[in-house]
This record gives sequence, C-alpha cells and structure tokens, in this order.
Amino acid sequence: MRPYRVYRNLTKKNYSILGKIEGNWKKIDEADSLELKDCALLVYESGRDRVVREGRKNVHAYVCCTSYTKGEKYKELTSIFLLGLRQMTYNPYKGSEFVYANTKNRKRIPAPVYHHTIILDEGVMLTNEFCKNVFPYRYGCL
Repeated sequence: MRPYRVYRNLTKKNYSILGKIEGNWKKIDEADSLELKDCALLVYESGRDRVVREGRKNVHAYVCCTSYTKGEKYKELTSIFLLGLRQMTYNPYKGSEFVYANTKNRKRIPAPVYHHTIILDEGVMLTNEFCKNVFPYRYGCL
C-alpha cells in the first residue's frame, strides 16, 4: 500500500498530493476536490513554530492517506455519507492541532487517530468519526 500526503496549496487554491519516491516525498498530483481513505492528521511542530515566529505560511500540516480519489465537485464525492461527516479545520496561529469547526470550545482532534474518510473541497475538510489505530506508522505515512 503506497502512502500519500496531502496539503492545501494556498497559492493555487487547490490540494497537492505527495507520494514517496525513492525515500523522498515528491509532488505527484494536484486536485481541486479529493476523497481520501484511511487517513491520519500530521502537524510538524517545528514548522508551526516557524509560521508563528515569522508570520509567513509554510507547509507543515498534512493529511496522510493510503488512497485518494479526485473529484470535480464536492457533491460528487459525498453521496450518502455526508450526514455522518463533521467539518474540521487547522489554524497554526490558534493551536497546534486540527480541531472540529463550528464548536464553542474548538474540540481538538487528538493524534494519532484514524479517519476512514476525509473529503477536501474548496478549503473545507470533512471527516467521519475516528478511532485509534496504528496504520500511519505501519504504512510509513508519518
């Protein structure tokens, strides 16, 4: 199973997909809308510290996954599972973890966790309920 990392490209306003090639993470694809399977969230604290210190964005937060499907529109990806999905967000200036959006106390999403499905579209991240799992370490995503 090949691991992938996905991050939000703020310049192009889409998502960049990295694959491990000869031991290094290289950009292999990009998309406006994605459905990711078997996911984990990854934030490099040193990268976050640099963002806060310098006031400039740099890539330091990823969604790791074992497979992805590109889609043209958000609605094409969601189908019936939309009802069970929750929106999540990440802001390096407000904290070092992904959190659930639209909650009063910004409930954090602890790491490591396993997400069966994550849907990305136009800056919106949706996820199903999560459970603890060791898959990211087993498949080399982290």
